Amino acid sequence: MTFQTRQNLGEVAEDILRKCLGAASYAVSAFGSAANESIHRCEEPLPAIWKSDQVKKSNTALLVRYAPDYLAVSISKSAFKDAMFVDAKAMITPVYLDTFLMQLEKQHGKKFSTENVGNVEREAWLTYNAYHNAGAKVAILAVCSFHPRPLLCEYIERIQPLFKDARERNPDAAGSTTPRVNVDLSSMRSLSQFLKDENQVDIEGHENYKNSMQIVNGRFALIGAPGNWRANKDRAERVEAVRGELSKLTGRQLEIFWMGMGR
Repeated sequence: MTFQTRQNLGEVAEDILRKCLGAASYAVSAFGSAANESIHRCEEPLPAIWKSDQVKKSNTALLVRYAPDYLAVSISKSAFKDAMFVDAKAMITPVYLDTFLMQLEKQHGKKFSTENVGNVEREAWLTYNAYHNAGAKVAILAVCSFHPRPLLCEYIERIQPLFKDARERNPDAAGSTTPRVNVDLSSMRSLSQFLKDENQVDIEGHENYKNSMQIVNGRFALIGAPGNWRANKDRAERVEAVRGELSKLTGRQLEIFWMGMGR
């Protein structure tokens, strides 16, 4: 899977966010994405520096670079009701190593299954929590290819973190080496339940939601795997075994996309 493919799936996830929140009586406006696009239009060297790890040294810069992509304003009868920041995440890479699941079990005192362990960029996670600590509502909408409930949404403070990468770069990661925070996806509500609870709107019969589920069942019928595992017989077999298990669990015939290599 190429960077462009991953980026495209991220854009699909954002489109799902806009359409489903719109169906639930939210007005959605670009927030962090708009600020970052503005910076990338500036003269060099700012755009190049902005993409580098140097900005991690500045809390001010982090609050912009990793700001939630959207502001969602709840409107009832043309009147302001409430507001929250929302960021869409395309989660396609499950945990493949049983040793990591065992590590989580030892750390938290309970078992975690493959489909319930997702990940978020570390700096994004820290930034969302900074917004929350300042009093803002921040939610993550996850489009998760390997979960039986592929559309998940929850406030940041209700999502259980499981493990935080301490390294600035993770050379063992599948695809991106950006440090991550692993999270418990079972601590998140389905998107439809979240919107029903928080804005008293049932979107499951809405065309936007139905279309979004069709997109998930098509574009997200895949799992990502480390490209350098493909030539290793044992690891390739492990990926295939996980693919088979998750296909049964999700009810979707998942394909393997080897990171950096395409199909």
